[in-house]
Amino acid sequence: MTIFFLHFQFFCYFTMFSKFVLVELALVLCIVPRSMYCAGKLVVKTDSSETFTEGVKATLTCTFSPAQAEVDISWYRTAEIGFESIIERDVVEEEYRERFSLEYKGTSQRGGNGNLLIDPVRREDKRKYSCRIYNKEDGTEDGNVDLDVQWLSAPTVSLTPEDKNRNGFSRGENATLTCNHDGNPMPDIIWYKNNETIENDIDRYMLHNNRTLLTITNITLEDHDVFNCSTTNVVGTKFSNGVNLNVKHKPIVNVVYEGVDKIRCNASAYPLPYTYTFAVDGEPQSGEDDILTLNDEYSGACVNVSCQATNIEGGGWDEEEICLIGKPTPEPVEKLKGGVIAGIVIGCIVGLCLILLALLFAWKKSKSPSAPKSSATKKLVLFQSLLFLLEDLLAFPQLVCSFDKNINRTSKRR
Repeated sequence: MTIFFLHFQFFCYFTMFSKFVLVELALVLCIVPRSMYCAGKLVVKTDSSETFTEGVKATLTCTFSPAQAEVDISWYRTAEIGFESIIERDVVEEEYRERFSLEYKGTSQRGGNGNLLIDPVRREDKRKYSCRIYNKEDGTEDGNVDLDVQWLSAPTVSLTPEDKNRNGFSRGENATLTCNHDGNPMPDIIWYKNNETIENDIDRYMLHNNRTLLTITNITLEDHDVFNCSTTNVVGTKFSNGVNLNVKHKPIVNVVYEGVDKIRCNASAYPLPYTYTFAVDGEPQSGEDDILTLNDEYSGACVNVSCQATNIEGGGWDEEEICLIGKPTPEPVEKLKGGVIAGIVIGCIVGLCLILLALLFAWKKSKSPSAPKSSATKKLVLFQSLLFLLEDLLAFPQLVCSFDKNINRTSKRR
């Protein structure tokens, strides 16, 4: 207790009252702890709700005033049953330490923060949170905040009846496609056929259940195509992969020239064709599946090529006149003429003879007493002589070839 302090504070504020009232109130205040009267009652504040996009760092703010030297902070959030503890008296629970932490700021008399940090925030963190401040003098005060997490996952498309699509829809039947989406807030859905937007209730296409479902009635061959959907919310836009709507039909064939000697029998059908038959100018030809490789006899010629593809629904046929590009003629390899070959042989023989003569000459000279030399010097002279002869021998065929080419050029000019 601090009697004089409380009396002074109250006196400054109530000078307008009578002495009797002043004395009465001063006596009452003397029995109140100084810390409570001077600092004021603990107040905790949080925002009613906070919104973050999945994947970012989220900060849930919890402010309290006045700041106390001995304050403990706890955070809780809703669970399937009741609440679960994330931070208990400044200590983060072990199972949450990977993404959750406590941010404490400020110790002034104005107040402080005991914020909850979530990094990164995930969609499963979308819950109600409670901040609790402990104070020795005041006990506890709570503040609540709703955390809203926004996200958008890529949608997928499923088609029912699935077994019908696997085997192929018959004309006149109905099919339903579902855009399976996941996002917060609820995304808007757009449907596409072959990358073109599908409007609601146009032709035989009906969109319902917030455009999640696309129903196609009285299926025709025009519906044999690729369908997909997109979802959009504040996070962005994402597209699904395409799904083929399979309609049973016989092959629609187109003969395609792929260059040089290759021709393809391009057939659109469901189920896929299991036989291909080719003919060139009316003559049957054997192909490999949907590819026909023509013989060299057709190179550079214009021919009529026909193809027939068949499946369980029937057969399709197409014929095209195709002018084949001739195969490129390989450049001739320049061969050595008979005269050049004979010259090379003669040159080699002459070179060998020269080498033998040089060896003989060097041997005789080494035996001569008039010019005594060391054994090393004799070997060096002999080796140099051999090198010179080998160089001449190697250069001889090139000279012969060059001479032969010059003769050919001169003959062509004439």
